[in-house]
Amino acid sequence: MSRSRRAFTLIELLVVIAIIAILAAILFPVFAQAREKARQAGCISNLKQIGTSSMLYVQDYDETYPHQLALSIPGTRFGTDWVAWKAARVAPTFGISATGGSYVADSSVAEQLFPYVKNLNVFLCTADADGARFASGRWTPDRFRLSYFWHHGIGLGLMAGRPQGRPHTMASIAAPANLFMAQDNWTNLHTAGVTSGQQRWNMCYADGHAKFTLWLDSGIRQDQRPWAWNYLNPQSPVSMDGPCNPNCATVASR
Repeated sequence: MSRSRRAFTLIELLVVIAIIAILAAILFPVFAQAREKARQAGCISNLKQIGTSSMLYVQDYDETYPHQLALSIPGTRFGTDWVAWKAARVAPTFGISATGGSYVADSSVAEQLFPYVKNLNVFLCTADADGARFASGRWTPDRFRLSYFWHHGIGLGLMAGRPQGRPHTMASIAAPANLFMAQDNWTNLHTAGVTSGQQRWNMCYADGHAKFTLWLDSGIRQDQRPWAWNYLNPQSPVSMDGPCNPNCATVASR
């Protein structure tokens, strides 16, 4: 008794390939979004640890915030040897838009917080694992690393954009829960391609909590921009959840 074998026809193979291609087109963006969401979650976990370590620091130093201006860490060739790193003079210089001054980023808030976390990776965003995404040719990860923005107005003691020569204390800030302290360096790190007004970035606030926060400043008039107001006026911060109405100075004075 003979048995006949039935093979796939060319049309059937093409149909199967087409179905696989359609499924791939549907699922690959979902997988990419899931990976990005995981990176965003890891990033905000880091910022939460930075917030917790900042609160421990504040308690140890008479409720005074760290006095330096960046969350930079040594490059990979230095490990955790902060002394050798600073002696090598490999850190770039950054301008301070609020004051028109500048600083060398080897004077680091991260160095002050490191004894409380004992892990340099806390200062590296999961979407910027080598600390060089913001480099723009200014540094390489073997010499210098920087992922997160630190609100240097806290360390400078800014009031109405003017440095007071000493860091802010918790008592000098009217609403620490409104004031960003550390955050992603740019809004498109986790929300690239999102419509203006719906972009978000991870932020750690001056009371230690962290959340995925709206970035509103690009789409509203200047006197209603909460991030810009809080940058220049950390002593009287407004809520970051919406535009100031009628203006930030009025909201802050309430």
